[in-house]
Amino acid sequence: FMTPGLQVRNTSANMAFIGRAVLRYYFTQEPAGTLAASCWGCSTMPDVTFHEIPGGGCAEATHYMDVRLPNSLWLSGGDTSEQLRLAVNASSWQPFDHTNDHSHGSGNWVENPNVTMYLFGARVAGDEPCPGIFIEPPTN
Repeated sequence: FMTPGLQVRNTSANMAFIGRAVLRYYFTQEPAGTLAASCWGCSTMPDVTFHEIPGGGCAEATHYMDVRLPNSLWLSGGDTSEQLRLAVNASSWQPFDHTNDHSHGSGNWVENPNVTMYLFGARVAGDEPCPGIFIEPPTN
């Protein structure tokens, strides 16, 4: 399993629209097989898709997972979104090696600059792992 936890925090004092934003988690897929995700305790399962990074990726990522937030999500100033406790598995059920995953964090619900967030096709947070490799930003 790979078990990323994702949550968005509105650091401004103003209400912010984050509906249809995409959180992107970068990883290296070691186990063979098709990827699938579930969300433990989520009020609604987010739309999750998996993709290969063009050209085979880089040292810290060969794949990425896009997690699209609900359509009409707003956050008040200082608030956080629901905690998305995702569980990802390969159809082979072999383990993942997190030591080479760009977005793997401490697991303590702390800020992780290696998870990116896109809103209306623009990156608004986070660092992408593969310099020089362009991955089309998701649009709303």
